[in-house]
Amino acid sequence: MMDMQKMCITNGSAIMQISSTASTTDPSTLSPPPAAWLREAARRFGETEGAEPFSESRSFEQDGIRYSPLRIEDAPRERWVLVASQPCPASVEEPVWTSLLLHLNAPAMALGSVGIGLDRTGRAVVVHGVPPSHVGDAALLAQDLFQLSYFSGMLRESALGVQHHLPSMIEAHALRQAGSASGPEAAPPEMPPLPPGLEATVQAQAGADWHRSLLRQALDELGAAASGTPDLPLGSIARLQGKDIQIAACGDGRTLLLSAPLDRALADSAGRTAALQANVELMLIAGCALSLSPEGTFVQTRWDSAGMDGTDLAVQLDGFAALAASMDAPPASMQ
Repeated sequence: MMDMQKMCITNGSAIMQISSTASTTDPSTLSPPPAAWLREAARRFGETEGAEPFSESRSFEQDGIRYSPLRIEDAPRERWVLVASQPCPASVEEPVWTSLLLHLNAPAMALGSVGIGLDRTGRAVVVHGVPPSHVGDAALLAQDLFQLSYFSGMLRESALGVQHHLPSMIEAHALRQAGSASGPEAAPPEMPPLPPGLEATVQAQAGADWHRSLLRQALDELGAAASGTPDLPLGSIARLQGKDIQIAACGDGRTLLLSAPLDRALADSAGRTAALQANVELMLIAGCALSLSPEGTFVQTRWDSAGMDGTDLAVQLDGFAALAASMDAPPASMQ
């Protein structure tokens, strides 16, 4: 994942207006793709006709889902993502679809470097960051394709099951963030259930404590302190640049999940669509994604600590806090 301090954060609202002109790598400047491992990965995924287009970094389609590889960095080392896209199911209304995509970003990021967004044509886009150790390995890339297929298919199934629940949840978020709700009604509404098996998998990935020493070193560097969060699944909170950065250790013993609340309700169609379109670019540029939870809107990312120390984590936390602060909605008087 790209260092957060390399992100351009010159305008607090700019990140919500990211367009296709964002500074991702121009594919035409990259050397030809290593076709053999891409072709073999597609074949292991069960794709025969689409293996050749896939080897040329083009797409193939299975069960209404379009898959393609994308190289986004060539040097100092190759960085790849897998992209899957699909249209909104015909029987699902827009508020349900966009709300669901934002809601599922939280468990997606807990499971892996996965973010969900929308492209300019309205297709849902799932972006899966290929781990560096999987680059060039057809068998491991095929595993990534199977994971991407599972998650993409789950979007369709989930939309049909929650279409009467999510719109009221989003409305409640908007009222609460606007200060219109009070008393018992102000409590976060219950989230719709996650698909079978997903919740248990997410819980198994979070809640480890191997990172405590690393986190202490980082916070000492930043002159900050962490507080425990017994009521939250994420284990620690650090106050940085005016933002509460939540830090959870994943069960793999090397990955940290970072999350920060944003002052953005995302209660209307335009706001949700803008956030989801931004997610595609955020994943490509920095491995980040916007999500919805019972507490409101969050930005999340993952950080691989392998070979890193507390100073490296301090840089990451400081950059992530700056990014989160830049994404808050401007005060009403400035809009």
